[in-house]
Amino acid sequence: MNDTRYMKVETILREAPVEDFHVISGDAVHNIRVSLDLLANSLFRRAGGQIRKPDGKYEQLAFPFSKSQDTLGEQIKKSKFHKAGPAAVQLLKQLAPYPGGNERLAWLHELDIVHKHRMLAPVLAHLKAPTGAIALPLSRDTRPSSLMSGTYLISREIPGSDATGDNLPVSIGFMFPPMGPFDSQPVIAALRDLHSYVLGVVQQFAELPNDGTVPSVG
Repeated sequence: MNDTRYMKVETILREAPVEDFHVISGDAVHNIRVSLDLLANSLFRRAGGQIRKPDGKYEQLAFPFSKSQDTLGEQIKKSKFHKAGPAAVQLLKQLAPYPGGNERLAWLHELDIVHKHRMLAPVLAHLKAPTGAIALPLSRDTRPSSLMSGTYLISREIPGSDATGDNLPVSIGFMFPPMGPFDSQPVIAALRDLHSYVLGVVQQFAELPNDGTVPSVG
């Protein structure tokens, strides 16, 4: 006998979810990205460069990203990163901050661009239950600001042998969209991993010997 039934998942929340999750996650991405620009300017000062130029204007470096290996040199010059010193430029080239090179850095840059032009919003909710993981598109009714106690989310047919009673412990989280940066990964876990990775990148640059080069201004 093939006994099946429908499992109806409803949220029974102890407290309201964060309404501005998409804004907070976008700010986290941007802050991680900006830390690399601050790194570039710190390297410039360490190499003897002056942030404030004689004419009173400020010299600003940026951490360069590119679309490919072929255009990295152009971006290094455009962002003035060459003024951080030869050792920094060599390490940057090894890090390969472009698609097909260093995916983490490339994804960071892509997500930051998305955040600048529109709100960063994960498009999947992830339900992790004893019967298995379920992914569903975020709609107006399943965005964090719309969730409340008893909100109906999804029905799925499962084998009767897998039934675990009327009350299933279900955890809800938010994931990045498939076929994009951090493909289907949980947002918070992915951002934590990215934060740790960028801290490692900063440490690599901090450990470079100061080559004594005083970058020219202009």
